[in-house]
Amino acid sequence: MTSILPHGGTLVQRIVQGEEREQLLQDSKHLSSLRINTWTISDLDLIGVGAFSPLEGFLNEEDYLSVVSRMRLADGTAWSIPITLAVDDKQAASLQIGERVKLVGDQDGVTYGLLEVQSIYQVDQGEEARRVFKTDDPERPGVEKLLERPATYVGGPIQVLNRPKPSKFEEFYYDPADTRKIFQEKGWKTVVGFQTRNPVHRAHEYIQKSAMEIVDALFLNPLVGETKSDDVPADVRMKSYLVLLENYYPADRAFLGVFPAAMRYAGPREAISMRWFAKITGVPTLLLVVTMRVWVIIMEHMKHRRSLLTIQQRNWGSHRCSSNILSSVPNVETWHPAKLVHMIKNTIWRFPAPKYAGCSVTASVLLLNLHVLR
Repeated sequence: MTSILPHGGTLVQRIVQGEEREQLLQDSKHLSSLRINTWTISDLDLIGVGAFSPLEGFLNEEDYLSVVSRMRLADGTAWSIPITLAVDDKQAASLQIGERVKLVGDQDGVTYGLLEVQSIYQVDQGEEARRVFKTDDPERPGVEKLLERPATYVGGPIQVLNRPKPSKFEEFYYDPADTRKIFQEKGWKTVVGFQTRNPVHRAHEYIQKSAMEIVDALFLNPLVGETKSDDVPADVRMKSYLVLLENYYPADRAFLGVFPAAMRYAGPREAISMRWFAKITGVPTLLLVVTMRVWVIIMEHMKHRRSLLTIQQRNWGSHRCSSNILSSVPNVETWHPAKLVHMIKNTIWRFPAPKYAGCSVTASVLLLNLHVLR
């Protein structure tokens, strides 16, 4: 079986081990330090294991500006979410380009990694919010989180020296290299991935079960990183998945591994990034991201008998998506949501990944012609 290539073509590995790690830890005692929170520790670790391939560190200014404005790294590789390291003015003033600094947990004092300072730059957070979140409303969770951070970013390649120990679900943590190996060992040629931050509900179960009728296996990949305070707790979400695994899905065709990233609440851009994570973990067909906003959009259109195409263009139109798929369906505005989702699902399966991306269910149809994902 030939595994799908990671996004960018190569699985990045920035974890340092053995004697080299010991030497770098010793050398780091003489380096300046930057304090990082749990969110940044998570990002650092995901960069280190290649989950954010092809990134080798936090975005420098050139890459940041390119990602924010056109959803590509400076070299042209598609990338939708800025992965950045924010520092306060005092810390920024003490840094120099070319310097190597250690990244230290602000709560535990652990040296998690090293950063080679490649870029120190000021950003317009309002512009970043409008570009990435399509709003600068501070009441939106992702925008609120963004505006809480300092407006000075530091970019450059990293090396990971210590990894955070999971407080829960450790047995379900797998690096991308692990999942790729597992899929190959099991002989799965077609795998569909399912990622969400919500507990499994009937719509999820329906889509998962339908997918399993036409693929070798299902990869359940719930997000367990930092979320907003009123989200369903991660342990409750995991219980819903475990019940399905233990009592419902065939044990030899379903696999559970958590996604430890922090939730950005960045709408379509975050949905797109989930497709790339699927490629990185070795999912060779399609990643489904199903959230309640899908149903909000559908129910809004049904309540007001609006054209679904109009609503889609308002929500997703900035991504150069196809504008004629749903409009070609007769009387689509009268359809029951379940029928609509069934139609969308069947439409998606006609297109092989990785050429096309599956994001939120309704977004998927419009993203089928998103050439930026090639």
